Amino acid sequence: MAATNWTAVGSLATAALVFLALATAAVTVWMARRGSQDQRMAQAFLLLTGDTQKRTAGIALLAGKVPKRWRDNALQLMVGQAVYLLRKSDSKARPDEVMNLENLVGLVAENSHLTPLISEVPDRSKTVCEKLQQAISFRLGEHTPEDAEISESGDEGGLHIAVSKLKEWQKNPALGGVTPTA
Repeated sequence: MAATNWTAVGSLATAALVFLALATAAVTVWMARRGSQDQRMAQAFLLLTGDTQKRTAGIALLAGKVPKRWRDNALQLMVGQAVYLLRKSDSKARPDEVMNLENLVGLVAENSHLTPLISEVPDRSKTVCEKLQQAISFRLGEHTPEDAEISESGDEGGLHIAVSKLKEWQKNPALGGVTPTA
């Protein structure tokens, strides 16, 4: 009968325990990181729908890397807030809200190509950006029959934004705009 080499068995057991500990630590770190990302996104979404100061904080949180699983919702919320500021906000020319709108539109432009909406469901993504384009067109005085229905419901507010800025956004392909050909 062969003698058991207890030193080799002990070394193998130790290596297995070290591997198990490292794997457990890696999974724990991954879960904690994912949890902190989820907390950051939930906090950003909550703040973004608040008043000016909260909206500013929410935008700042979204300016960081948005995890892929949150991009669809983040894009829709950012567009929704931009449309609100363009069409309903009673803040008129408040510089902090104008800055919020400019930051939101910039984030939508930067992230619209990353979201799964564009690659997986093109019509839905286009619809999200179309809502922003409709609000921009409305502010430029380009009314559609759909706009008339909205206006009848009391949608007469909106931030005062320079026409040149609105036209810049209207032409931006990342926002669903089309640059006229010469």
